[in-house]
Amino acid sequence: MKINRKPQSTFQKLALAFLLIGVLPMIFVCLIFMRSYESTAQRTMNSNMREATYFAQSKGAQLIEHVDDAMEVMYDYSNGPYSALWEILENETLSTSEKQMYIGPMLDELLQADPAVSAAHFVTPDGTTYSRFYSQQKSLRGTPTTRHRLPAAAQDSPRQLYILPAANEGEWCNSSNDRVLTLARNYMDTRSLHAVGTVTLGTLYVDLRTEELDNLLSSLQLGKRGNISIVETDQSQVLYRLHPQQEEPLLQPLDPTGGNFSDSDYTVYYQPIGDSSYQLAVSFDQQELYSLNSANRTYLILILAIAVAIILILSLLFSGRISTPARQLKRAMEEVRNGELNTRVSIRSGDEMEYLGESFNQMVETISDTIQEVYVAQICQRDAELNALKMQIQPHYLYNTLDMIRMSALEQQDSKTARLIESLSRQLRYVIGGHQERVTLRQELDNLQEYGVLISVRSEGHITIRMEVADSELGLYVPKLLLQPFVENAAKHGLKGMEEGGTILIEAIRLPDTLQIMIFNDGRPFEKERLAHIRHFLETSKVGEQDEQGIVSVGMKTTYDRIKVNCGPQYGFTLDSDENVGAVVTIRLPIWREGDDHVESTLR
Repeated sequence: MKINRKPQSTFQKLALAFLLIGVLPMIFVCLIFMRSYESTAQRTMNSNMREATYFAQSKGAQLIEHVDDAMEVMYDYSNGPYSALWEILENETLSTSEKQMYIGPMLDELLQADPAVSAAHFVTPDGTTYSRFYSQQKSLRGTPTTRHRLPAAAQDSPRQLYILPAANEGEWCNSSNDRVLTLARNYMDTRSLHAVGTVTLGTLYVDLRTEELDNLLSSLQLGKRGNISIVETDQSQVLYRLHPQQEEPLLQPLDPTGGNFSDSDYTVYYQPIGDSSYQLAVSFDQQELYSLNSANRTYLILILAIAVAIILILSLLFSGRISTPARQLKRAMEEVRNGELNTRVSIRSGDEMEYLGESFNQMVETISDTIQEVYVAQICQRDAELNALKMQIQPHYLYNTLDMIRMSALEQQDSKTARLIESLSRQLRYVIGGHQERVTLRQELDNLQEYGVLISVRSEGHITIRMEVADSELGLYVPKLLLQPFVENAAKHGLKGMEEGGTILIEAIRLPDTLQIMIFNDGRPFEKERLAHIRHFLETSKVGEQDEQGIVSVGMKTTYDRIKVNCGPQYGFTLDSDENVGAVVTIRLPIWREGDDHVESTLR
């Protein structure tokens, strides 16, 4: 049957199955993992921002509170004959320069309170300013300075700490370009309960270099658009920004206890600075920080794509390693199907494909041998039929001639010759008188009796043929002229020249699925080398092949081939020999009865 449609590749199906079962679920799992990772990363980032806020609030508040605590020195300050600052301020006998001399040490003490302190100023209600700078090169440009003036709201809460917006110190100070954040506290009159909360004797201003605060807070990784600010709780004013050029969106009033809020772009976390009305706020651009996640996601997708590509390449290489031998087998099968029986494959993969290749080669070789044997058998059969047809030319003429010779011998009183001619005539009728390939065992034995007449005359009665066959086996069918070559070989090689003569015994036994025929002779046994050669040649030779050494007779080899071709490879005959018994041929045939299909087809 010819295959017209192109078969689908099994390895393509395997590759598709690999994609569906292996790669796609892996990609799906990775997508779920990335989604979970992004969610976790965002939560972690928000948590980190809260921690950053606490850190910044801690550092900023620590600096401000430390300086604020140092500013309490004005309530404990004494110098020389003066036990309190207010005594110096209210002593009208002291000139401004003398007061500067007494107040200066207090301001110097504030300059030493923290490295961030750039300058300390004490301003009286009338605007007189007493200053000390960390650097001796600095000095005030004018008196009074507009920088050191509290907002109007300070009148309502005179005892509160105030933080003035960060500004360039060079606006009011010579030889300075520092950016400073100013802390301010009023110096209250503590001499009476009534004056403690209402009477202000002056205001202490401490300028802090924002560079020190910048250094404390710049370690936080907030991105390029992130910022840290100090703002008033009501957001009326931004006092300090880590990055002054950036403005973060503080869109709503702040909770005095701290908190956070977000808009579409920014997230802000804030915490109060001590007990003041100021908040330290940390803001960051969500998209900018989350873009780090996007970069990680891109890297993860890239790694996943590379992994999938590597897996696909390896799977294709592995599939190709398997499919190449399979395609080679496929091409070889197509060549064999087209009749090229010399096709062979060479596969050295060391696995099942190599085994399949070797099996294919053996199968093709077996098919080739079988076809050759059947072909030779058909030729032999056609030659035999042709010879039979030739022998059928004018058979009656041959029979009549032999009958006339026999009658002439009887007229001459030569009964032996007449009997020989009669026996020959009957054998010729048996051999060429019909076209059946199979005859009954009775017919075969009757013909063998006639052949025995010739043997007896030739051996002068020294060789006799005995037959011990039950009547139940005489109706079974056997190949025509099966036994004659063995009887001839026994008489010619086993019993010839023996003065005491000999006997050829023929027995037939029916086994469950085999008819076994044995031909014994009590003559000379086979020589061991001759017997070994005969056995080996019969087992290894092909149908129609003849023994070049001539040890195996043509009749014996032809009979062996006929049994194998007509009956099957499990049937045939064996030769055995013993010095005390002689030689025996054991023939194994299938049990053929009249009426069987294969018997009827040979009788037509």
